[in-house]
Amino acid sequence: MSTKIPYEKEYIELLVRRGASDNFIKKAVSYASDYVAFLEAERAPIKESSAAYAKKYVKGLMESGGNTLERIDAICTYVNAVGNLDQYIHLIEVVGGAPLYQSYLARTEEISGEEAARKVFGPMRLPPIGSSAEEFPGYTREMMRRMREELSEEQRIKILSGNHHKRSPRSFEVQRMLYEDSGDLDEFLRRDHERVVRLLEEHIRDGRLWYRKKVSPDFLEYIRSDQERLSARRQGDTLFIKQIPYEFEEYINEADPTRRRYHFCHCHLARRSIMEGDPVPSEFCHCSGGYLKQPFDYIFGEELEVRVLGSVLAGDDECRFAVKLPQNWN
Repeated sequence: MSTKIPYEKEYIELLVRRGASDNFIKKAVSYASDYVAFLEAERAPIKESSAAYAKKYVKGLMESGGNTLERIDAICTYVNAVGNLDQYIHLIEVVGGAPLYQSYLARTEEISGEEAARKVFGPMRLPPIGSSAEEFPGYTREMMRRMREELSEEQRIKILSGNHHKRSPRSFEVQRMLYEDSGDLDEFLRRDHERVVRLLEEHIRDGRLWYRKKVSPDFLEYIRSDQERLSARRQGDTLFIKQIPYEFEEYINEADPTRRRYHFCHCHLARRSIMEGDPVPSEFCHCSGGYLKQPFDYIFGEELEVRVLGSVLAGDDECRFAVKLPQNWN
């Protein structure tokens, strides 16, 4: 069978690795074909075209009503398979943006009930699928303001620290098996950190990208120097975890403290608020804490409590979290 779109083979292989069904793969290829046709009409080759074309395409979908998460996510995965980093970075912000507010709404209903969710989200106009990251800080500030008016601190933290990115437990199997093979939790944390360091060393040696970015010796040493980065350190019944910079090279080379914090932040819903001079409340970072603690939720079989200790949204130089271990952790 002849290839209908550039990099179709690589695209299908990536979808298969992610567990996509045959029916979904067929639809995904159709979505990608539509995008390629758009680029051809714009005389913009898929490999070299910039994020501006992705923005124009998504805007057209929003105007026509075709802006479904399934379609945009499929195209995001396609440009990832192609290796177009510029478009991938833009589309991953779109995919990981507006749908999260719906997840916060659903989690609020689950934790605090439908009436509380109505009070928080009822008066809000949530961003439509396809909205760009420039639009998100305003929505996030409003959501946090209304949450603080209607919900207790305990409720807010529990809502924000859920699995809003829908990470599959399968992605934590390596950690679970290593934990079971270790003598105790401290040994596991040390070995898990060593595992990540070895992985980064392999990427340097082989010239492979890690999360779409080249691994530099400086980044390797940054991770190696602190077990709380890409793993955790235990003190008593608490795990301490640090987030790592979203844009590492820019972060370590930036002298301006505001821009430095912007380069550190991972959150598409909040990071631009740093440059606006009106950062989203740092309590919102419990969402990042919830993301980082998920391997331990899986290992211990329950949702663990997390607290924000430091946040670039609050003016700190990095983000740090405390995760409370369950009673039976040892």
